[in-house]
Amino acid sequence: GGAGAGAGRKRELPPGMKEFPGGFILGKPWWDEPASRPVPPHLRKPLPQLPAATDATSTSSSTTPSTSTPPSPSEVERVLSPALAHQLLAIPSDFFVYEFLYKNHTRHYHPEKDGSITEDWLLGRFSRESVSLMSSATGEVAGLEELDLLPGSPHEPRLRSATWPYVKQVYAGGDECVLAGGRRVVRRVEARIACSPDPGRRYMLVREPDFCSYVFVIYVPELCELE
Repeated sequence: GGAGAGAGRKRELPPGMKEFPGGFILGKPWWDEPASRPVPPHLRKPLPQLPAATDATSTSSSTTPSTSTPPSPSEVERVLSPALAHQLLAIPSDFFVYEFLYKNHTRHYHPEKDGSITEDWLLGRFSRESVSLMSSATGEVAGLEELDLLPGSPHEPRLRSATWPYVKQVYAGGDECVLAGGRRVVRRVEARIACSPDPGRRYMLVREPDFCSYVFVIYVPELCELE
């Protein structure tokens, strides 16, 4: 729950969150075990093809992520596609339901009590993927940010205790968003797919660090085998 501190006292918010007059907090993470439903077969679109493989022979040694070679795109596809392809994942926030369809699209919408849907916005279509997330400065594996780490969950201490690598996907070209002052931006999502801290469960986290720019974090057990 996000109950605030005493009235009249400014809350100390972690980096990536900002409070506005009226109490709205930009960047607040929402997470849950996602509802999942299959896309009907006749509506399924083929997944984007990977670039021609130039993978070296991969080793399946269990070295730690920071010292091993990052997995190749085809290795990532081998484990993620059976787990996520053609599955609509969704979690609610206080107003919107957020939806993720692997290598296809991201959206959010507001369900009314009568079952109708209002405020239905495309947040982005799949654009590209990066697998080898190394920091150019340090050569280390880049990890999830603090607000990605299922805050308030029993898994948070474990997630904080190590660098948690992820596969980055960009979903770009969403519906247009008009900000204060009439500035127009196009909605976009950075999706981060990571090993789940619970071998039997998926989690999905959504936050909006800047207006109309979103981070989705999808935790799946299947990705753990590549670490």
